Amino acid sequence: MKKLNKLVVAFGAAILVASSMSGAVSAYSIDTTHQLGANEGSSQPTSNGKIVIHSTDNMDAPAVNNAIFEKRTWLTKAAYVHYIVGDNGKVFQVGQPGYVAWGAGANMNYQAPVQIELAETSNHEQFKTDYATLIELVANSARTYGINRVLNPAYGLNGVVTHNYVSQVYGGTDHTDPTGYLAKHGVSTAQLAQDVANGYSSLGAGQPSTTTPTGPTNPTTPSAQNEWAENWHFKNGDQPIQARLGTPSLSAPYAGKLPAWTTIYYDRVAICDGYVWCHWITNNGDSVWMPVHPVGTANNLWVSFN
Repeated sequence: MKKLNKLVVAFGAAILVASSMSGAVSAYSIDTTHQLGANEGSSQPTSNGKIVIHSTDNMDAPAVNNAIFEKRTWLTKAAYVHYIVGDNGKVFQVGQPGYVAWGAGANMNYQAPVQIELAETSNHEQFKTDYATLIELVANSARTYGINRVLNPAYGLNGVVTHNYVSQVYGGTDHTDPTGYLAKHGVSTAQLAQDVANGYSSLGAGQPSTTTPTGPTNPTTPSAQNEWAENWHFKNGDQPIQARLGTPSLSAPYAGKLPAWTTIYYDRVAICDGYVWCHWITNNGDSVWMPVHPVGTANNLWVSFN
């Protein structure tokens, strides 16, 4: 584990971070009391590709206790993350951001400069505070490492991923967190994606969200603006499809062809030039649109939405 020689941080000090969320000012501090020492943890730098979101799967265990445990057992258990969020919005650092943490399996750890674990609580008011801090920390970390605030992007693309998504797409782990825990407090994967994209929690001070996970809306039913947000995925058919840069238009610059059988996790849908288009951000940060079927011919899909 590399020492924090690039950051001026005293052992046990806190870093105060403040930002605006839905009109209110919130803040979190990073407690480094239980961070790994100079000769502890991995010394391997990561690529700046992913932020991984976990939950502890240990209901009502304080976040600080999880930090103490990971600090004490990092070698014997070979498991730790960079940050643990909980205890009413506190952040406890264990691993050194920018270096490998052992939290999401060998296929993902080297890609993730930040892995964040949300301590589970049965208290909904505490959850709202912890969740808001989680989303802020994700946003700040994404800004620091140049990571797109897109949840669960297509394989190999830059973005934010859940541990559950890592298990499904990258392998090397079989965990399903934090999906089930978030659902207990009314937060669907779609809402998490929205909050990650916005950079702040949408729960507010009221009741838990009533949003439930669903399949994608029918792409042949446009909004009044003919473009809308939608987080889902498709798999290309047996023919490459020409994608476009920047706008959903046949006159937009070419962005290359999507290979056959490729799975894409998209975040927006549009109707333009007689086609239904899906949008995603590439690993290079390019905004890409691709037609998936002609308007009014939902049975003539060029891709499959599963």
